[in-house]
Amino acid sequence: MKKNELYFDVCTLLTYDEPFNIVIGGRGTGKTYSSLSYAIKHFKETGRRFIFMRRTQTEIDFMARTESANPMKSVNPDVALKNIESRFFAFILDGEIIGYAFALSTVSSIRGIDMSDVDVWIFDEFIPEFHVHKIAHEGLAFLTASETFN
Repeated sequence: MKKNELYFDVCTLLTYDEPFNIVIGGRGTGKTYSSLSYAIKHFKETGRRFIFMRRTQTEIDFMARTESANPMKSVNPDVALKNIESRFFAFILDGEIIGYAFALSTVSSIRGIDMSDVDVWIFDEFIPEFHVHKIAHEGLAFLTASETFN
């Protein structure tokens, strides 16, 4: 077995051409890494940006202010996650915005934004651990976010 066959590759899902692909699996199997690698490659090939979303604003804030928590650290350490304005965060590579980061818990506060430059939406760590506070009506919040981004 080849080394790359040990890890998840998001490109296998994309061949199905479905509007949503849900991936659930163990930790450390390459789900986030593969998704972000694809997002960077897709941007470089097409100029189309991506959205990276987590459940809470606390998670996004922590990733932006803590270098070791930046999900891009192992994918491409040159990609920075910066707070642009209020709850608006961007992934920046070589001075250019390649993607955006949002929290499901606060996406309703940024409704009406233009995301027509986005092709890829990654909702990372969407299943809360048992001890974590749940967001009221998370399913509806996800559908609202989808409507906002589309």
